[in-house]
Amino acid sequence: FVHVPEGRFWFGSTASEEIRKWQSAAPAHRLRTPGYLIAREETSFAEWIGFLEAQPAEQRERLLPLVTSGFWGTMALQPVNGPGAPAWELTLQPTQHPYVVRTGEKLRYLDRERHAEVDWMRLPVSGVSWEQAGAYVGWLSSTRKVPGARICKEDEWERAARGADLRLFPHGDSLAPVDANFDESYGRKARAFGPDEVGSHPLSRSPFGVDDMVGNVFEIVASTRAPGEILMRGGGYYYDAASCQSSNRNVIQPTDRAPTLGFRVCADAPDGSAKRP
Repeated sequence: FVHVPEGRFWFGSTASEEIRKWQSAAPAHRLRTPGYLIAREETSFAEWIGFLEAQPAEQRERLLPLVTSGFWGTMALQPVNGPGAPAWELTLQPTQHPYVVRTGEKLRYLDRERHAEVDWMRLPVSGVSWEQAGAYVGWLSSTRKVPGARICKEDEWERAARGADLRLFPHGDSLAPVDANFDESYGRKARAFGPDEVGSHPLSRSPFGVDDMVGNVFEIVASTRAPGEILMRGGGYYYDAASCQSSNRNVIQPTDRAPTLGFRVCADAPDGSAKRP
């Protein structure tokens, strides 16, 4: 985790009203956040599986990542029986080609020259909803694995992504294919689309040292502008650079799930500075 101290920053976009409306971005204005903690990386499949294995068997089914249809592909995580220790199987179909891997195997993307072989346990967990992510952070907090764990608020997320200035992306105002995992990263080839291991793109590391806040998978956050509103932030592997700008805000529903949607964990600062006025 990274500790972000109490401070002020620029929230929103300086773009025209027409562009901001398309991005659902707020007009640029100054905000203050109390101190808080934010995970350096998106929550991974390995971390989610650790959560699943700690749950009673009758609870696991409702917590399994699953997307059976949708424009952005399909995916499923399932336990499998076999000799030896229990295993897990991931089926991921970002576009036209399904990838199927089990515990101990590598996922090998077709039509990629970089990041072609990945440890799927290190991929960001996806196919989980706001409600499922809430169960995960509640477990982290109640077991004291991460005291005060919770889903990030959007002002916390944006400050950790941009620092104090109005940069478009965590590392500056331009996004090159090698900087992050978005639609141009692997030549827009259908069989090359898919998430990368968390932390694979240090060139787009944020001013606070946080990874993957641009591209890879969108991240679920809580709105601070409309009570009860849920958002996704940061862009994903199937989206263009404009969709990955740090000020973009896309409203989702509590049960929405997609292969391009994950989350990271925030937590209250241990010194109590996270208390809001």
